[in-house]
Amino acid sequence: MDRDFNRMWTRADVDRVLFHGEEHVSGEELELFQLYKLISETIREVRPTSVYFLDLHTTSAGGGLFCIPTDESGSLEFSKTLQAPVILGIFDKVQGTLLRFAADGHFNRGMADTPVYGAAFEAGQHDDPLSVSRSVSAIFHTLHRAGCTIDSRMTNPEEAMLRGYLSGLPRVVRLLYVHHIQSGDHFVMRPGYENFQAIKAGEHLADDIRGQVLSPYSGMILMPLYQPQGSDGFFLVKEEDQ
Repeated sequence: MDRDFNRMWTRADVDRVLFHGEEHVSGEELELFQLYKLISETIREVRPTSVYFLDLHTTSAGGGLFCIPTDESGSLEFSKTLQAPVILGIFDKVQGTLLRFAADGHFNRGMADTPVYGAAFEAGQHDDPLSVSRSVSAIFHTLHRAGCTIDSRMTNPEEAMLRGYLSGLPRVVRLLYVHHIQSGDHFVMRPGYENFQAIKAGEHLADDIRGQVLSPYSGMILMPLYQPQGSDGFFLVKEEDQ
C-alpha cells in the first residue's frame, strides 16, 4: 500500500516500528510489527534446535515457480526439496527482505547458535489458483524436511501436476543481473514476458524516463514487473551446471 513490504526488514526499520508500537503504526508497518511479534515470540516459546523459514510469495508475471535459498549449503539442500527451480545469487543482491532478516538470526535473539535454514518460495502468478496448491506443496515438503512429518509421501493432490510443470524448467540457475528501479524512473515492462523466458543481449525489455531498457546479457528473464509497486524491474539468470 505504501512501501514494498519485502524491502522493509532492516534492523533499523524494525527497531523503529517496535519503538512506536502497534497503536501508532499503520499499513505495512503494522503488518511488520504483528509478524515480527508472532515469529519471535513463537521461537522464544518453542526454543527449537533449528529453524526452517519458508517465505511464500507470488509474482506479477506468469510462470513464476522457483525458490531462493539463503546460502549454498544447508539452505540450498532445503530449497532443493521444495520441487521448484533454485535461484542462486539473488539473496545477497536484494536488501531489506524478510528472508535476510530471518537468516541473520534477528527473530531468535539470544539463541545465536540456533541454525536457520531459509528459502523464499515463489508459487506462481498472483491470481493463479494453482499458486495456492504450489504453496501448500512447499509447506508439506518443509514440514517433512524439518522432521514434523514421518511419511514423505504426504503431499497435496497437485503434486503430480507440479512435477509435470517442472519438466520444462531448469533445476538450478544463477543470477546475472538485477535492474533496480529508482523513484521517478516511470519504469514500464514491455508486455508478454514470463519467468524463465529466453532473452538475448540487447533485447528491448522495458522503457523508462531515459528511453529503452535493453538486456545487458543473454539468458532467461525472471520476475518481470507488471504492477505499479516494486523496486526491481526484472532479473536475468543463466542455467547452472549440475
